[in-house]
Amino acid sequence: MTIRILIADDQPIIRRGLQTILQTEPDFLVVGEAASATDAVSLAESLKPDVVLMDIQMPPSNSIMAMREITEHRWSRVIVLTTFDTEGNVVETLKAGASGFLLKDVEIPELAKAIRDVVDGQAVVQPDLIARYLPALIAPKQQEILTSRELEILRLVATGKTNAHIAEYLYVSESTIKNHLTNIFTKLEVHNRTEAIDRARHLRLFH
Repeated sequence: MTIRILIADDQPIIRRGLQTILQTEPDFLVVGEAASATDAVSLAESLKPDVVLMDIQMPPSNSIMAMREITEHRWSRVIVLTTFDTEGNVVETLKAGASGFLLKDVEIPELAKAIRDVVDGQAVVQPDLIARYLPALIAPKQQEILTSRELEILRLVATGKTNAHIAEYLYVSESTIKNHLTNIFTKLEVHNRTEAIDRARHLRLFH
């Protein structure tokens, strides 16, 4: 059986390196490369690879929404391959439907095994990450009070960015950001940005 793989990473050198490594495995075939989260979704839909290896930080924003779309449509299984091993990234990607979470310093045999295991229907997370973040993984799903996009916007608000800056960063209109903030305030039962940030921290929505 040939395992068809899509590589999604915004760094060309990483994509080329992964392709070179993966093509040495007799049962692996790299069928495409994506340099952005948007391209990853388009290629996953058109190529329907068995596995998408995806970095979590790609323009125009992180890849949470992209992997959610890919997995919800069952186009492919997703393995996150990244250097960003924060609790929020691990928990959010798995809740978004990813089948695996690995760091880019993973050994090649371990990466190859993870790909095969995911194709066989298993979930794969590096053992040290499971030990570190198990409490968050099994905690009540407080994060689902807000959508992934709303959480992303609220995190940007917490860094001090204005609506205009957030809109530019996410490649959407300022009115879209205002609508999201209205929904956030309603869900968190607050009246302004400061209260929303305080409420989110109290609920441990930020990691």
